[in-house]
Amino acid sequence: MILTNDGDLANFLMSRASGIPRTYLVKLEGLPEPPDIEKLEKGVVLDGRRTEPCQIRVLGQGDKPWLEITLVEGRYHQVRRMFERIGQGVVKLKRVRIAFLTDKDLASGQIRHLTHAEVQRLKGWKNKGKVKGKV
Repeated sequence: MILTNDGDLANFLMSRASGIPRTYLVKLEGLPEPPDIEKLEKGVVLDGRRTEPCQIRVLGQGDKPWLEITLVEGRYHQVRRMFERIGQGVVKLKRVRIAFLTDKDLASGQIRHLTHAEVQRLKGWKNKGKVKGKV
């Protein structure tokens, strides 16, 4: 989560059109079949519109495996709804990265301030004209 009083930056980071990659760890009810993962990576239809391509990496096997998914858009409950489309319920979901910012080394409930360089880098992202669909 990013807290800011910079409305322009906040709107940009939350915008679907920003192309900012968001990475989540997802624990599922079961392991999806490779064709189902491929279908999600290419995009599925939610609310009458196809989702942008994404990247999915299986992090483990077992009854309730963890996957990593990176999206460049952020629709309402998108990750949960995508996995529901292939018949997989989401047990846990955690966003671990926005753009280049990660929660690495932060304990639960801990916060940190962004550096001036990080803020400038985020603002610079806005001016890069990221290509949609590239993660």
